[in-house]
Amino acid sequence: MYGLKYVGSMQTIGVQPMIRGGYKVKANTTITKGDPVNIDAGYINLAGGTERILGVANETVVGNAAGTSKIDVIVAREGDLFLADNDNDGTTFAATHPGTYFDTTGTTGAVLVDTDSTSTTGQLLAVQYNPQGYGVDSDTSVGLFTIAERQASI
Repeated sequence: MYGLKYVGSMQTIGVQPMIRGGYKVKANTTITKGDPVNIDAGYINLAGGTERILGVANETVVGNAAGTSKIDVIVAREGDLFLADNDNDGTTFAATHPGTYFDTTGTTGAVLVDTDSTSTTGQLLAVQYNPQGYGVDSDTSVGLFTIAERQASI
């Protein structure tokens, strides 16, 4: 599983994702559904491993040369929860990781949580290890995260 998948909110049960459309995609850039994204020079772009995150792409779009292609984004709010897989490269995601922070790694369509980046700061806060009920119950590399370093505070 790649990317981040919105699954709810810590605030209240049944909160729907806040989807905003019409963001222009950076020219000649592919953004894949589930990619963490930000606004870079006025355009949506893949949020790199240490960059603040505006939200998560809600569709796959290939930006045209003119930079006029548009995309819908799940704009991250405080407490929104996302299911994500970990790379387990070096450090293995474990039951002791909730409460610690991580950055992402990878390219469009292949974004994972970088388990080697575990720290007291980072893009994502691990909320739960091996969450149940999302269709990946037996996959212990999957966790529940909230975006800690948001590009917009809403």
